[in-house]
Amino acid sequence: MSTSTTVLPPAAFGVAGNTSADMLDRVAQLGIDDTVGVTRTPDVAVIYGFPNDPVNSLSQATTQANCEALIMAAKFEAYGDGVTPAGAYVAGQANLPSMGRVGQRQVVQTDTSTTGGAVAVDGSQTARLSGDFSSSSRVAVWECRASGLAGEMGWGRIADHSTTPDRCKRIIVVSTNYKNYGTDGGGSGTTASAGKRDLTGTPETYYAAVRTAQQAAVTAQNVAIGGKASVVYADLYTLQRTMIVGGTFPASGSPTLSRTFAAGFVPDFSGGASYDATKDWHYAANNQHHNRFGHWCVALAVHLAIVNAGWATALADLTVVNVKAIGDSQTSYTAGYCRAFFTWAPVLGRMLQDYLRAL
Repeated sequence: MSTSTTVLPPAAFGVAGNTSADMLDRVAQLGIDDTVGVTRTPDVAVIYGFPNDPVNSLSQATTQANCEALIMAAKFEAYGDGVTPAGAYVAGQANLPSMGRVGQRQVVQTDTSTTGGAVAVDGSQTARLSGDFSSSSRVAVWECRASGLAGEMGWGRIADHSTTPDRCKRIIVVSTNYKNYGTDGGGSGTTASAGKRDLTGTPETYYAAVRTAQQAAVTAQNVAIGGKASVVYADLYTLQRTMIVGGTFPASGSPTLSRTFAAGFVPDFSGGASYDATKDWHYAANNQHHNRFGHWCVALAVHLAIVNAGWATALADLTVVNVKAIGDSQTSYTAGYCRAFFTWAPVLGRMLQDYLRAL
């Protein structure tokens, strides 16, 4: 391990009410480094959102497509101009703008090009990924070759889901939580899905569909690098469900600092009961948002995903570990209000620092 490894304060961008489409509009924020004032590709990108998709009538297919586009944007630093809302992606290659900056990258959500567009002009540009995508209509990343030319004339395809990432090579998609409500009804949202609870034997339908979409996106986008996954799924739902089913805090595999930091507010699950304000991760009864312990559960799920993926040694060899996250209010809800940054980000940073020091 490097003796000078530093974990930067995690930069996190959570906005209340965001759907996966809204998150995609803001994905360029992953290229911002508030700590040093420069653009820096994160060493670890965390994508945690999607609960607002079903309550806003986004289909499972749309959730998966948006999740894949978010992953592609992070993998290849495809942030568009970094300024224009929705500027990081376009619907199809014909929509790529004429006033792109040479070297600028954008996600094309439905690539139907038969050629892959313009070839690289010189060695500073990424080689074109040629091929006919018209029958598969897959998500891809395109790079601007010449300013002033739109679409395939001025842009070239450089990556699809199977291309090895050349920017962020460690991406974590966090599942929705386990809604441990005492009864159905109520909830923090306005539709039936927000007020439904999970049962240990029967997952709530709406969020189960979201998790299926997230897992499918991870499977489609994961490319092994050095024998290790580049995109992984942090299963928060199963972590929390296990606490109830097992009747205890899951000590196995839990890092030391996690238990130390959680001391004093780890609930007693021995009774296996439904919501209890003193024994739960929800902010309030029938409210999907997290209290302090809930935020800690998210950090633990992310931490365990890093450990299980075998990334820890590689991270320990870095001089600086830079973590960035994007999502909705599910991860930034505390004390009855939403704020711009994830409340669990400092927890995650502390857990990573402890783990790296232990290597």
